[in-house]
Amino acid sequence: MGGILCDIELQKGKYNGAIQLPWTFDKRYFKELAMAPYSAKDNAFLYVHLSYPSNMSEEFLKQFTELVNGFAKYLA
Repeated sequence: MGGILCDIELQKGKYNGAIQLPWTFDKRYFKELAMAPYSAKDNAFLYVHLSYPSNMSEEFLKQFTELVNGFAKYLA
């Protein structure tokens, strides 16, 4: 069994949650990566939850993290 599940939301302002992000949660059968990179230029952050199997490719996680952290360059 495998695959990923990802929720992404663009929200105005800065992330103001109780947990400092990024953070990886180990949920036994899968892991969950939570991120909230901020763009000062756009005064917005990208709220991301990625659920993935523990055997996920490190290369995929690296590329995914780089893409999410650079989200501001894709905003119009």
